[in-house]
Amino acid sequence: MKSKNLKFCLFGVVGLVGLWAASAYAINGTSQPYNPGPVGLGPWVGEYKFIHPHTGPDGRYYTYQYVPVTGTTLASCEQQLNSAGAQLNVTITKYCTSQQ
Repeated sequence: MKSKNLKFCLFGVVGLVGLWAASAYAINGTSQPYNPGPVGLGPWVGEYKFIHPHTGPDGRYYTYQYVPVTGTTLASCEQQLNSAGAQLNVTITKYCTSQQ
């Protein structure tokens, strides 16, 4: 009975080590994890849509205004989008992308 438990434990340890090595190899075909490199500076551009609801004689209408957001860093652009997205009647239509 003890040898059976020992075999299962040994098999489990070998399997876990194999999965760990395979996950590192499967990322980019080498044993090193993929490194995309530094995020560059430059204009980062995003966009959100502001909805202006208003009423008319025959019901409710909506007017849309698309507002561009520009930042010199990704963090700056995302911060502007997050603060705008927290308001009512705002939908983020384009997340920050680099324009380099």
